[in-house]
Amino acid sequence: MNTRKVALLATAIAAITVLTVVGGLASAYSVAERLANSASVGIINLASVDTVRGSPGTFNIRVAVTLNNTADTAVTLRDVKYVIHVNGVKVGEVEAGDTVVPAKSNLTQHVSVNVSGGEAEAVAKAVYRGTMNLEVTMEGRVPVTLYGVGEVSAVPIKSSKSASVSVGPYLGENLKNSVHVTVTGCNASSIPAASSSNAPVLGDVPSYSPVGVTHVYWYVNGEETYRAGKHDNVIAKVWFVKVKDVKGTVTLHIYVRRDIKWLPDTTLREVTYAINLSRAPKYFELTVTFTTESKHLLRGYFIDVSVDALCSDNGAVAPCEAQIYHMQSHYPPRLKVS
Repeated sequence: MNTRKVALLATAIAAITVLTVVGGLASAYSVAERLANSASVGIINLASVDTVRGSPGTFNIRVAVTLNNTADTAVTLRDVKYVIHVNGVKVGEVEAGDTVVPAKSNLTQHVSVNVSGGEAEAVAKAVYRGTMNLEVTMEGRVPVTLYGVGEVSAVPIKSSKSASVSVGPYLGENLKNSVHVTVTGCNASSIPAASSSNAPVLGDVPSYSPVGVTHVYWYVNGEETYRAGKHDNVIAKVWFVKVKDVKGTVTLHIYVRRDIKWLPDTTLREVTYAINLSRAPKYFELTVTFTTESKHLLRGYFIDVSVDALCSDNGAVAPCEAQIYHMQSHYPPRLKVS
């Protein structure tokens, strides 16, 4: 075979190879594009909107995002990122890395962002008004894979989903050192001390609170009492009533305070409960346990109760802890220590 024929054959082989590679790339891109189009953000659920403990004006938003894949093959997503908007304001983004959505299936991912500064104002207003317009955008890349070569490029993907969700204005939060319990409920007729279905609320219930306090009882050695000795184990039982038909979670703080003669009151213990109002009965009981002390000038103990809420001050909305009950300053109802 002469040199000219060899050169022509080499050229033909090179052209076929190029066409094969280009055709393979085009096919790979086509496959990647179809997969990219089949993956989208589906159902989004607002798991919770909580105030961040110890950080006034800061919120944590947790969202459950469902990725849908309608293709007959699994979709690999590279460099997945979620961008979250509340009422049109971008409040954060989360880098989720790589993930695989199985063929003809869904995959749920949980996204959490802390929101502070100016963006927190949008969240506060949404919670205060009771409705949040939530938008979640997923961004990522679907790799272009060439047989025998591997990943050679990627097709960008972007998909958004919006939802209007009801929230607050009562905020529940998972707090460190908080006590989460199953709320024990009862019929009004079984509440101690002859309470009734129209049991009076102790004090005025502020407009921001969905619950009020109806009774507070002290127990020492299983007996109801208003007097305890030094180093006694005490159970304080606080009864609440739902005064508003609201859903969601309310966070209640119960404080055991020291009543010290001639000196300011101090706190012995704080217990925090996160109560799901949708599941709680109309009347429910929460308890605090503590041990009395032997302190000079200590007269006894009393109970304060507050609720996490959103308060408005001159048009600015921010999380606050607001008192809903303060025990009267005489004995009883305070617990006397002698």
